[in-house]
Amino acid sequence: MVGGVMLKQGEVTSGQALRIVIRMRFRLRRAILGLPLLDAYPQVFGGRRPALEEWLTHSSPDFWHEANMAEAAGAMEVPVSLTLGWWDLSPAQVLDQYARLRDAGRDVDLLIGPWTHTSALEKGWAEVFAQAMRRLRGEPPAYRVRVHVGGTNEWRDLPGWPPPDTRAERLRFDSLTAERGWRFRYDPADPTPSIGGPLQSSTQGQVDNAPLEKRGDVLLFTSDPVERPLTLMGPVRAELDATTTAASGDLFVRLCDVDPDGRSLNVCDGLTRMTGEPRTVVDMGHTAHVFRPRHRLRLQVSGGAHPRFLRNYGTGEPPGRATRLVPTETTIGAGSEFVLTLV
Repeated sequence: MVGGVMLKQGEVTSGQALRIVIRMRFRLRRAILGLPLLDAYPQVFGGRRPALEEWLTHSSPDFWHEANMAEAAGAMEVPVSLTLGWWDLSPAQVLDQYARLRDAGRDVDLLIGPWTHTSALEKGWAEVFAQAMRRLRGEPPAYRVRVHVGGTNEWRDLPGWPPPDTRAERLRFDSLTAERGWRFRYDPADPTPSIGGPLQSSTQGQVDNAPLEKRGDVLLFTSDPVERPLTLMGPVRAELDATTTAASGDLFVRLCDVDPDGRSLNVCDGLTRMTGEPRTVVDMGHTAHVFRPRHRLRLQVSGGAHPRFLRNYGTGEPPGRATRLVPTETTIGAGSEFVLTLV
């Protein structure tokens, strides 16, 4: 894989791959903002890529169908160790693989650290190496699940993920302080940028969200300071009563931890396309995080996170040949809810 595009074996040499990376560094922004995308992207890769073009010519998110993971998990007989970072590129896929292997009764253990796609050996060498060596020596795992907990910078060993005895708690948006009101305007000509989170860039990971929260197209909903530690362990989602004025619109929701000095650090997030249903559910992934006393929960709501997610043009057209950009006025209903998994 080079620059997020899967290339077939033998399709490019190592030298060609290096040239692609160099081109991406200098031409990526111009390419991802160019219209139409099918004509703009080849300047990054030095030519056309059929697999990417096949995706760009379809607008349905169901175009790509996943393999039968359940069947594959059931056939897996060797012990499996899974390692990922909270800020890795595809944590949901690894967690899904873990759940399928566990449910199939297979010997599987899971390690989740505070690293990105590229920093596991730098930040988690001791944990990753110990996990691998136990398996190579044929020893049983020292844990079934080990996760790094944000907010307290500690490791916890658990019998499974999500851990048992968790509970879901709903937090209504109208119980939070709406610092920017309930409506935002998303302009695909000036898309809300992706800062922090599961990226492969200089802004990846957990970062200060001040640059993002200064933008007028990002709504902020902030709680009162918590009085005692609030521990999240498991999936997080938002259920939004939202309407949009354009033919198509997205909802990006991010949970942040705001410390007593006002610094806002991202915890987890997700993006979903609105379908016209009264309520839009945004899967924000999983987290293990403790909000310490005097810290506040903050929800950011916007229309995108570009270029991590392809910008929504507002027209509903497949993105490959589309050239029109339609701004979107989106309104969030006060009855929207935020669902946490607590221990």
